[in-house]
Amino acid sequence: MIAFIEMTRLGSAKTLEFLRLPADARALGSPSPGAEVVTVVGFDAARALDDDEARRQDHDLRWQGVPADDCMRALELRIPPVVVVLVFAAAMTALAYAVPATVRIPAKAAVVLALVLSGALIAWAGVAAFRRHKTTANPFTPERASALVATGIYRFSRNPMYLGLLLALAGWSVYLANWASALLLPAFVAYMNRFQIRPEERALAERFGPQFLNYSRSVRRWL
Repeated sequence: MIAFIEMTRLGSAKTLEFLRLPADARALGSPSPGAEVVTVVGFDAARALDDDEARRQDHDLRWQGVPADDCMRALELRIPPVVVVLVFAAAMTALAYAVPATVRIPAKAAVVLALVLSGALIAWAGVAAFRRHKTTANPFTPERASALVATGIYRFSRNPMYLGLLLALAGWSVYLANWASALLLPAFVAYMNRFQIRPEERALAERFGPQFLNYSRSVRRWL
């Protein structure tokens, strides 16, 4: 557990100084005899805050008997993104049948075709860029990336393959012509952010350091 003291910016780096209190501390306050001052400089400063927040949440839930961090991290990089899309597509179909929320969409077939084809092309462009740079496209092992791809379609999206899957799901939602099914599209984005994209970003940050940080500042996660 930490008590945040000061954070300053030095050029492109960050300096973070905080007090680390004993693990059994129940409230923030004056430094106890077991406290120590820790200073983190550079790229690891933001990660230190993220790690401490995860420890804090885990500590809070363990008081309730819930192994928080283990449960959440167990789902990271576990389910193939294509399977996730199929699960969401099935859920959207079930919701469309369960909720009578049909809407009329002019030129529905053309809209569906445009969304699905554009999604397929964007995803293919992402895979092709990885192959040109001879780096892995395996969604389970981002730490094995041999190059940070920032050209081609990656100038516009950090995750074109997942963006393509989202567009395909949007096409399916249009095909169902049910506004309730479209409510699952943000849920798909939230799931991918938490269990697929963020773990990948941690791995890329570990591997490429400031190079990835600069890239992530200039290109959005989705679009």
